Amino acid sequence: TDINFIVGLGGGKVLDVCKYAAYISKKPVISIATTMANDGIASPIAVLKRMDGKPKSLSCSTPSVLLLDTELILNSPPQLIKAGIGDTISNHMALLDWELACRRGKDVMNGYAYLMSQTSLDALVKTQYDSISPEFIEVLANSLVLSGIAMDFAGSSRPVSGSEHLFSHALDYYSEKPSLHGIQVALGTVAVLKLIDHKYSIVVDYLHRFGVDVNPAHLGIDEATFVNCMQKATSMRSGRYTYLHETDLDSRRLADIYKDLVKEL
Repeated sequence: TDINFIVGLGGGKVLDVCKYAAYISKKPVISIATTMANDGIASPIAVLKRMDGKPKSLSCSTPSVLLLDTELILNSPPQLIKAGIGDTISNHMALLDWELACRRGKDVMNGYAYLMSQTSLDALVKTQYDSISPEFIEVLANSLVLSGIAMDFAGSSRPVSGSEHLFSHALDYYSEKPSLHGIQVALGTVAVLKLIDHKYSIVVDYLHRFGVDVNPAHLGIDEATFVNCMQKATSMRSGRYTYLHETDLDSRRLADIYKDLVKEL
């Protein structure tokens, strides 16, 4: 209580702890991100470890100030940048799930938050850049920040989190070796789009464009884990209605989807 503000300097774990500390202490937080692996750099959500070591999503303060050194980010591990690309591309599935939930009377649409999430997605998908360059890093930074602000306006993670995030949460719980969040939600996006027989080539082409590998076999996700996490996904968060609640999650069908993904990706 004897502080004026909190400064978070580092990656996702550091920033999440600082955002939650700011929320508890009712002090502003300045976010100085050294990576762009997900939209947590500007979001009102912190993922912290429970006593049993499992992750838990908590409401927290949105940074009052966000500083990003694009040159520093550019020189960070490439896989972290690719994870940031994956997290933003997952908005595609999240928005489809949100639309479905509203049609079913399970949620309420916030038009402004929806537009911000869609704009964040469009900024990335329609970019003129084909490689990870300083100019592209700026596009990615703007995209991730917009996603974070969309959550703030919606009062929840709904604009950027749907079935693909539920699948990722299940992987965090049940997989022996969870991957980066952004990579997992990108895989979840492709997998669920395939499950609901929705066109997904634009997502796959974009991921390939920047060398983002979401092949489940390459990520150490075996068939049994994939099937189990798809089936457990809907239990990861109450009140988050998605296409997975209306989709056939038969083990054989999911096993076939897994085999197809390993071949296609």
